[in-house]
Amino acid sequence: LFEPRVELVLLVEALICIVVAILVVVLFREQPPHPPSLSKSSAKIPIPLFTSLRTLFTDRNFVILLIGGGCSLGAFNTMATLLNYIIEPYGYNNLQSGVIGAMVVFFGIVGSGVAGVIVDKTRLYKGVLIACFFLSFLFTALFIVFLQRDKFIELTLMCSMFGFFMTPTLPLTLELGCEITYPINEATPSGLLVGAGQVIGILLILVSGLLIDAGHVHAACWIVVGCILFAGWLMLMFYGTLHRIMTEKHISQQLALKNDDSYFSN
Repeated sequence: LFEPRVELVLLVEALICIVVAILVVVLFREQPPHPPSLSKSSAKIPIPLFTSLRTLFTDRNFVILLIGGGCSLGAFNTMATLLNYIIEPYGYNNLQSGVIGAMVVFFGIVGSGVAGVIVDKTRLYKGVLIACFFLSFLFTALFIVFLQRDKFIELTLMCSMFGFFMTPTLPLTLELGCEITYPINEATPSGLLVGAGQVIGILLILVSGLLIDAGHVHAACWIVVGCILFAGWLMLMFYGTLHRIMTEKHISQQLALKNDDSYFSN
């Protein structure tokens, strides 16, 4: 039943991607018929790309978010990519690796939903991100402690908590990047943040992979832990302003005053 069928897996993934791509091309509009938010409805002339890039890379808070978010996404990608190679030397098979990976994804979805609700109610992007980073650091460190033979339950639990707290950092980082860089087009900071994560992830995977091949599994994991801790430390120095939220509040206040003036004039 569990005979390796790599070709079949790749074929199924390719078919899913093709179907989704066709649906996007056919059904998605370039933009919605109405602005999705007050800030978008008040958007001025689009800012040129090179002007946006210069503004972003001279913004201290965005650079902090870029490096910290890149480290967190890179660490997550490294754990997801090398998980099987990390636990295999301790007697765990592909099925057990798949179960752990599934738990990371499942609890990551739950954690993203919880974090999204909290941030939507409180707007505490920085606080939630710091909590996610340091709790991810804690559970990844505990994962290394339990990285032994016959500790499958403990490893699954640690990885589940890692997914719960680490997965929300990507959408929160992207959303925070758009907030602090408004009115720059959202695609520019989001693309840079994701790109930074991919670049750091490639470097981490290469270095960690070499360490694992040399038999230094714990050392490879501690590098990932260090990246997560570094991301949390960087967020402590983040003091970005939520420009988009402030703009929407200002527009709401203007609309309220306009409605009041219309009411009294009548």
